[in-house]
Parts: sequence; C-alpha cells; structure tokens
Amino acid sequence: MKHLLLFLLPCCTASISLYGQNKPVIPGPTVPSEAAKKSAPLEAYAFDLSPVSADLDWMPALSGKPRMAPERSKDYEKLEAIKAEKQGIKSARLQKNFFEPESESAITPLLARNFSGNANNGSSPLDNSIAVSNGGWIVSVINTNIQYYNVNGQRTFTNTIENFFNFAGIEDVCDPLVLYDSEADRFIFFAQECSGDPKNSHLLISFSKSNNPAQGWWLYKLSGNPRNNNTWFDYPKMAVTTNELLISGNSYNGEDFEEALLFQIQKAGGYSGGKLVYQYWYSMPGNPHTVLPLGYALSGSYGPGAYLVATETEGADYIHFYDLTNDMSASDEALNYYKLPTAPYSPVANAAQKGTSRLLDNGDCRALSGFYLDTTVHVVFHTDPENNSWNGINYLRINVLTRKISSSTFGLAGSYDYSYPAIASLSTGNNDKSVMIGFCRSSENSYPEIRVVACDHTMSWSSSALVKAGVNYVDYSSSNSKDSERWGDYTGMARWLGAATPTVWMSAAYGAGNNEWSTWIAEVKRVNSATPSDATSIPEGSFKLYPNPGQDLFRTEFTLDEALPLRIVLYNAQGASVKTLFEGHAQAGENVFSFNRSNLPSGTYVLSVYARSALMKSVKLVVGGE
Repeated sequence: MKHLLLFLLPCCTASISLYGQNKPVIPGPTVPSEAAKKSAPLEAYAFDLSPVSADLDWMPALSGKPRMAPERSKDYEKLEAIKAEKQGIKSARLQKNFFEPESESAITPLLARNFSGNANNGSSPLDNSIAVSNGGWIVSVINTNIQYYNVNGQRTFTNTIENFFNFAGIEDVCDPLVLYDSEADRFIFFAQECSGDPKNSHLLISFSKSNNPAQGWWLYKLSGNPRNNNTWFDYPKMAVTTNELLISGNSYNGEDFEEALLFQIQKAGGYSGGKLVYQYWYSMPGNPHTVLPLGYALSGSYGPGAYLVATETEGADYIHFYDLTNDMSASDEALNYYKLPTAPYSPVANAAQKGTSRLLDNGDCRALSGFYLDTTVHVVFHTDPENNSWNGINYLRINVLTRKISSSTFGLAGSYDYSYPAIASLSTGNNDKSVMIGFCRSSENSYPEIRVVACDHTMSWSSSALVKAGVNYVDYSSSNSKDSERWGDYTGMARWLGAATPTVWMSAAYGAGNNEWSTWIAEVKRVNSATPSDATSIPEGSFKLYPNPGQDLFRTEFTLDEALPLRIVLYNAQGASVKTLFEGHAQAGENVFSFNRSNLPSGTYVLSVYARSALMKSVKLVVGGE
C-alpha cells in the first residue's frame, strides 16, 4: 500500500479563495514618469449570436487561410540581427544528448485525460487558447475554428470562427482568445479582424449568455483603430478583474509598430447583452511592446484595477510593470509605471526539428502568460537562459509590494528549444505559489512536441513530462526552404477551478503526420513527488522482452502497481546513451512498450527503465544475432 500513498493529493484545497482578493494599494513610482493617456468613455451595443454547430462527424469547414507573416516587434531589425548572430553560433555547436536535471520539486505533473483537439484546416501558427468552466465545459479555439468539449473529450460543437461570428464585412479573422470568468460563471471569446487594413480593423468580443457556451453569446464590435490614425490592432492579450475586462494589443502603421493599446471594458453590460461601456489607454510610459494584463489565479477575481507587465522583445535587464489603480468609473484612476530590474534575458536562434532543414520561428522575448495571486505576479516567456542560442523558459515572480523580482529558468541548452510557455496556478491556497507551465519543445533529433513542467512554492522545478509526442516535422507555410516555419504564437492553459485537486487543462500544437500542426488537449494534475527510493519496482518475473535476439521490432511487457512517470533509455555496450525512447506516464497494471530496431547497428545494448529518476530495471538485448 505504501506505493499508492505516493500519489495522494494535498487535503487542503478547501482553503482556495472563493471570492478573490482586493488589489493591494502600492506606492506610486519613486521617479514620476510621463502619464499614460486615456480616451473618454465610449459605448458599443450587442448583437445576438446563436451559432449552430457544423456536422460533428464530418466537421466541414471553409475559411480564409490566415496570414503567415510574423507580427513585427518594436525593433525588428535589431531582433533579426541578434537571431542571425545566434543562429551562426548554434549551427557551429554539436547538439548534446542528455537528460534534464533530476527533479527537486515537491510536486510533479501527472497527465490525465487527453485527446485530439481542434482540426487544422489551413492555419500556421495555430494560436491555441483554452478555457474550462467550473462545471466542466471546455471551449478551445485556434486561428480557424472554435470547438466545445466536455472533460471526457466529447466534442459538442464545431465551426469556423467566421461562421461563428457571421458578421457582414468581417471575413479575415484570427488571433482568438478565450477565458472563463469564475466570478460571473461565464465565458468570454475574443477574435480580431486580421487583414492589416486600418479601415476594417476590429475587435470582436463575445460574452456567453450562461455557463453553457451552447446557449448563445452577446457580440460587440470595437474599432481596432480607435485613434483614427491609420493603424490596425494585433497580438491581443486578455484578462478579467472584479468589474472589468482588459484587452491589450499592439497598434501598427503598415508593418511598423506604433504603440501599445489597452482597452478597459465594464463587463457587466456584456453579460446582460446591454450597453458596453469602455475606454482605451495609449501613449503608455516605457513604450512597451505587447502588454500582458494579469487575471486572478483562483476562483473569483481581484480589483478594482489590475496589474500588467511587458518585457522587451529584443531582450534587456529590466521589465515594465504597470499598476492600473482603479476601475474606469473612478475619478482618481491612474496607470502607474515602474521599470523593474531583473536578470538579463535575450532572444535566441530559431529551433531545429528532426528530418528537415526547415527551422521553427522562436519569436522574441515578449511576456506570454501570467496571473496574479496573494501579492505576487507570475509571468512566463522564453529566452536564452545560458546565452547559448537555445530557448528556455523564463519564470518570474514579482512581489507587487516590494517590486522585487525572483526569477528562475528551465531548459536544456545545447539540446532542445523550450518555447511558447503558458502558466497556470497549482496553488492549494492563496499562500502557495506552485505553478504548472505548458510549452512546446523541438530539436534536431525530435519532432515538435508538447510538454509540461511544475515549479513548486520554493521555485524548485520538476522534470518535464511528455503530453503529446510529435509525429513528423512541420513544413507548411512557405515554399522557400530558407524561411522559418511559424511555431507559436501561444499555448493555451487554464486552471480547472471545478476540480477537487489542483488541475489544469492545456491546448498546444505538435507536429502531425501531414507536416502540419495539430492541436492536442490535455488534463494535467498536481501530485506529490516521491523520493527515488520510494519508486515502484517492477516485480521479478513480470518483465518480458522479445524477440531477443531481434530483427525488426522489440517489445517489452511489464506490470506496475500504480501509474508512474517513466523514462526508457537505450544504452550501448560502453554505457553511452543511444536514445531516449520514451518520456511520459505508464498506467497501473499491464503495459506494452515497443520500438523499431532498424536504426541500430548490430551489437549488444541495454534497455533501462527509470521512474522518478530512479533505475527500475535494466535488460540486455542483442541486435543482429550476436
């Protein structure tokens, strides 16, 4: 029975706040900065949406092919020069083959229910976003479509985003985002018009009429060129507070970055289908590129006001931190700005993938995902943690009272690129800072895959766990082999607040068999980590390996007392690692693992099975009849 106890979850989840928190009042900037500007209050009116699902079996879909050009950063030429220099460094170095450091975390991710997600009908990148209600409704969106599921993976709705909105004059729709507002028990779904034409730039914001997305939505259309200065809106971010919805984005004049914008929207009108009152902020101090508004991590919300962050896309040793001090209805509302020092960060060269010279676009260093909880802001983005040209995850915790930053990175420089992370809380209460981070990973020896990693309260990392292995490389968006393939732009991750134990749902892109991206949706749970000495052993006599000697296929069968995270590694006769064949979870009971030996020259090998970094079993095998 002792092995079963390893996966018992903490019993203190009842301490999670049901009502959120008041937002702390923090001192103003020590050095006054130029004040941000805001518009007068504006209004928008609702359109009634009752979208009908396409056929759930055939899922026919026709939509315009989304644009493939990457959104240009604030200093695009500088970014490209840095990446080009690092590409040369990366190409000159031999890729290493070694494991991530052993886990020091008190928690570990456990992959639970998972299934194939939104069908890709011509999108690159996919731009995954996901939300899950307390009651277990899942809304998943990518650049071309929106789908609803229950937590058992049953698809209940599918349609293109264009057909969902069915809005005259809006045909080029992209960059979808979805979130669940636990305080209102409703969903909010956002997309934007993506032609790059200032005359037709619009924000499309829909509020679900109930906690069931199938019962209809209220739609509002806001101008993406609110200053009427020949600009268009791109790269949105979204969060909710107690009373408001915040949507940020970048304003462009042609291909050139103009400024960041922040829309501040009273959400009550949206949920009732009434008048939507809003304002927008512009001329933000620090001249940020991609401002990330931060929602509340657990049930409920925080406010009035909100926190926002921005990183420098081309790298820096500081971040931009913003304190929106109140709701838009308050006469004393301000947007205070702080420039906070942090460990240096920088962009990297593009990522390799197995089987092709086509590289994956690693983008830049913009803040990608975050939340607020108990005086702490949590933020993730990707960066070059060792100045070694390989991407890793950069995780920041910002104390909003002291404005001090704690940072930690996770990656494997010289081996894999860890890119496009998203973060959600794994907290068992307001004072627990544990998080789950989902991300994409690729290397010259692996296809683009989806993984997760946990970081506990003490900022100690677990080993990462495989969510979905890549099936093939991606070569889709350009006929020019020298062009990089779009990868991100973001991964979807959301805390499931209706679960009895800390659980997240995520959606992300992996390399599919048709050389395109596909979406995988997964439930990942928090479990207690165990020391290596507690790892379940495989009982003697239950490990079978055949044929041995082998010609084409090796297969091994074994039995486990409980579900376990496993790593299966093949070594040569000298003890050097030949290939990590598997990283993921095995189920309790009987398991079958097989692999093709066609890549192996004749010789003697050792197949080793590890659980939680502890060796469980090693078996000699022979190739070629030795």
